Amino acid sequence: MWIVCGIVAFLALLITVILMLPVSIIIKNDDDDQLILRYKFLWMIFGEDPNPDAPLTKALKKASGISQLETDRLKSSAEEVGLSTTVLQTVQIVFDLLREVVRVLKYATMKRFYIKLVCAEEDAADTAISYGKCCAVVYPLVGFVQSVMKVRKKGQHLDISCDYLGGEEQLRFDFVISVRLCHLLSALLRIVLKEAKRTADAEMESAKDVSQA
Repeated sequence: MWIVCGIVAFLALLITVILMLPVSIIIKNDDDDQLILRYKFLWMIFGEDPNPDAPLTKALKKASGISQLETDRLKSSAEEVGLSTTVLQTVQIVFDLLREVVRVLKYATMKRFYIKLVCAEEDAADTAISYGKCCAVVYPLVGFVQSVMKVRKKGQHLDISCDYLGGEEQLRFDFVISVRLCHLLSALLRIVLKEAKRTADAEMESAKDVSQA
């Protein structure tokens, strides 16, 4: 009996420790300006070779409702239930996803916030105007990020400059967001439950229409 209790307690402790571990989300661009999205948990890095046709990826998309946002699904849905209903369902899915993202960000920490931007136009006046526009976008963005999550000062680096000699424009960014696994799983569970309820309600409504026909 004590052995069983000890095993259960050990497993409970192990699961608790794993759920409290951080997951790092890495967002940056490479030398070819291609977006790179990676996930790091412990020593393992995921997303290096994303496969949209992988069974797990498909299952997550379907369970979370993201698959409903694909172009083909939107077109078929509009034909089946009408455009207005499709738009309403799409807005509900996007709103639920954004709400969970904002909720998770409250528990997240921006470990690295790197932006390097070089403004360069053929004319010096145009370069100065471009610099002003970039500052008007970047600095409010920084303020917004700092308002929704913690940002490590040591990991923050903003470099917006001008090249009046007409050189090459440059935009480099590198973001690392850390959040505990339990918060991600909680958000995913809420999204899945809401999507399951939407699907069940839609099926009930469809069955009701068929019975009344």
